[in-house]
Amino acid sequence: MQALHKPKPLVLWPAILALLFFIGLGIYAHDRILGRVTVDGLPMLGWKRTRAETVLRRRALAYAARPIVLDCGGRIRGFMPTDAGLALDWRIPLQQAYAVGRRGWPGARLLDLVQSWLRGREYRLRARVAASVLADFLREKVAPGVEYPPRNAAFTLDGSTIVPSREGRRIDLAATKRNILAYLLAPDKHPIKLVLTGIKPRTSAKDLQQLHLRSVLSSYGTDLAGSPENRKANITLGAARINGILISPQGKFSFNRCTGPRDAAHGYRTAPEIIQQELRPGVGGGICQVATTLYNAVLLADLPVLERVNHSIPPGYVPLGMDATVYYPGLDFVFSNSTGGYLMILADVHGDRLSISLLGEEPLRTRVTLIGMILARIEPPLVPEGDRRVKSNPEGSPGYKVRVLRLFGDPHSPSETETVSEDYYPPLPRLIGTSPPKKNGPPLEAGFAALPDGQWYIAPDE
Repeated sequence: MQALHKPKPLVLWPAILALLFFIGLGIYAHDRILGRVTVDGLPMLGWKRTRAETVLRRRALAYAARPIVLDCGGRIRGFMPTDAGLALDWRIPLQQAYAVGRRGWPGARLLDLVQSWLRGREYRLRARVAASVLADFLREKVAPGVEYPPRNAAFTLDGSTIVPSREGRRIDLAATKRNILAYLLAPDKHPIKLVLTGIKPRTSAKDLQQLHLRSVLSSYGTDLAGSPENRKANITLGAARINGILISPQGKFSFNRCTGPRDAAHGYRTAPEIIQQELRPGVGGGICQVATTLYNAVLLADLPVLERVNHSIPPGYVPLGMDATVYYPGLDFVFSNSTGGYLMILADVHGDRLSISLLGEEPLRTRVTLIGMILARIEPPLVPEGDRRVKSNPEGSPGYKVRVLRLFGDPHSPSETETVSEDYYPPLPRLIGTSPPKKNGPPLEAGFAALPDGQWYIAPDE
């Protein structure tokens, strides 16, 4: 019987050494970057993850603390990246670097590690942007003075002269964002180019010369005195967007479709607006005054109104029943062109006055007058303190039921009378213990005369 041979010690040493090597590698590799990688130009082989995280976070914050210089069509403007919703992301490149040699089954991990040692890998910090914040920043802080709407060729308000068209311009958000992100990752000494794009006008002077728009069908104006600057800016923008609009025979005009969404991306600013019987800040506040002024011009031009809603509280710049509220996209003001020819809207803000005229091919056949009649005055209900129905005015205000008539011919002896609308303005509750509102009737716009019984007011055409 042969004796069993014991294994030679030399045969066990390579296995023991390999085992010790992998144990040591495992201890060393714990929380360390294993591959030959660089992140934002920093070689990180062997770095502990906590160290890499600290260094990359500081580097990203340093980039974000560096001002960005923007060339706004010849005007230089500087701003901080955080103000425009911009930041640098260090987490994703760090995750990519740390994952080298740690993905998949053991053979795949080893192959991944060897490839990184042979070729090296480079990862960069990533630019991150909150698109809505950047868009709002560009519209509110950069666009004023840079953007302007196109100007359609249009007649002057009296219909005597053609004002030529002009191409508008606006910020190309997508292209500008690409330029800003590229600068954020690789800044240089040159300012970022603000990309602008042109907006073609709808109507040219040549178009108007082929038409026979020489008759001012109606004109109407409202006062802007006392309005905040942002509100005036919204009214001016809304007036510019409807100025020169040409409506074909039997065509329809939609105020919302013409003026667009009321948001920063379309150039509108934050200003007071009526929301649920209160004045609250809202983007596009004041645009209803443009719709209201146009509404009255439409009524005085004897045009059919297809869609219109009154405010929840009287706006104050026109008499009761003469207002039109709009809210994109739900509440619209729509009318049709029943003149039998082309119709043009002319709108202009001069000083503190918004004026709108309607220009047609043939003059009106008869004079049109608007008369408003208060059907009922509703006293505000008394409510105790803490009642949620009490708005910003604890004294409340009365409500009204109003009827508006359109008279044709002599207003004292009209040939025809048409009921335009019957509107209801709900009262605002009054807190118990406050003084009741005065009973002197609704405010009357200058140029509107109250009739002797105090219950009627008249809106003569201008």
